[in-house]
Amino acid sequence: MYVVEKDKYEIQVQFKPLTISPLPPKTKKVEIIEGKHKTEGFKPVWEKTTGDYKVKIVADPEYGFPYGRDILVILWLIKAAMEQNQGGIIKFSKLENYLDTFNIDSGGKSYAPAINSFKRIFYSTWFWEDKRDENNKAFSFRIIKSWNVYFDEEKGTNPLFDSYIELSQEFWSLVKRYPIPYDLSMVIKLKHSPAALNLYLFLVFRTYVNWEVEKEEKFIPLFGETGLKNQLSSDTKDNYKFKQNFMKWIDEIKAVWDNAPFYFKVETNPKKKGRKGNKIFKDGLFIHVENVDELHIKPHWQKKLRLAAEEAEKKILSESTGKACEKCGKELELRMGKTDKRGIKMDDYWFCNSCRTPYYKYKYPEMY
Repeated sequence: MYVVEKDKYEIQVQFKPLTISPLPPKTKKVEIIEGKHKTEGFKPVWEKTTGDYKVKIVADPEYGFPYGRDILVILWLIKAAMEQNQGGIIKFSKLENYLDTFNIDSGGKSYAPAINSFKRIFYSTWFWEDKRDENNKAFSFRIIKSWNVYFDEEKGTNPLFDSYIELSQEFWSLVKRYPIPYDLSMVIKLKHSPAALNLYLFLVFRTYVNWEVEKEEKFIPLFGETGLKNQLSSDTKDNYKFKQNFMKWIDEIKAVWDNAPFYFKVETNPKKKGRKGNKIFKDGLFIHVENVDELHIKPHWQKKLRLAAEEAEKKILSESTGKACEKCGKELELRMGKTDKRGIKMDDYWFCNSCRTPYYKYKYPEMY
């Protein structure tokens, strides 16, 4: 999977479970009791039910579970894995690659928060349950399977260190099986407001469903188990305060989304003056996509993504030279990995036509 351009902006792919159930808010350290011992650490478990979906995150008490802006690290891991096209293995030369992607200041003050974000994701395990059918579907996964990374809170990472990040096969397969697009420029603009960012990622998915499947006006309540307050993993207890914040987030998104097909219906009480006289109808958001131009990313993005992938693979094959077989010493040919029945593409690999020997990444990492 590869990056394609939408005018001057990049279309990237997000992760469906986090679209439906975003990361929780930041948590504080608590007292953890293990037998007779008491220690201070972060709450190791977070769980939430949204309609027919249930998600649980189990984390290391030293780092806590991922929250808020940690979503940027997950989006960057997907982006880097797609661009490098090494089957979920990312060459990680320096932390600035992540920071520069989202226009985050690459000074020393940004290193420690970014490093902690990576560690929270590495030390967490997700459990996801889908109750839409009679037979409940459930699976667990980690986002990062392994890494060889040197982190330095003053310098970021050591560029001389041969470092990599390997995504788990479960995570990488889910990303490729359920690709949901987003506009990187929007993420950059909304990165300082994780709630608005999560809402944008959700609305890209939700508006597409409305256009392709529902084809009529749909109402999403703000409150309740299936409401947007729970959907966005909000910890705001006061409903009125959440409503005010939500209206602000919608305004931020509409400022950069032309002809946005979601809106409030406001009812006015003539007996009350000013803002008190206006009330959001039914306390919810309406979605109705009547024209394809109202979608932030048009339906044909997947075709562009596939064509970009094919062009990139042709380029890789045309430039593959200089590798020699360890047995006979003849030049190797780079072959494209096959696609299995689930639609998951295997890694590309080197092949010797003389002695018929394949060289796979997981057996010969030094050749890659």
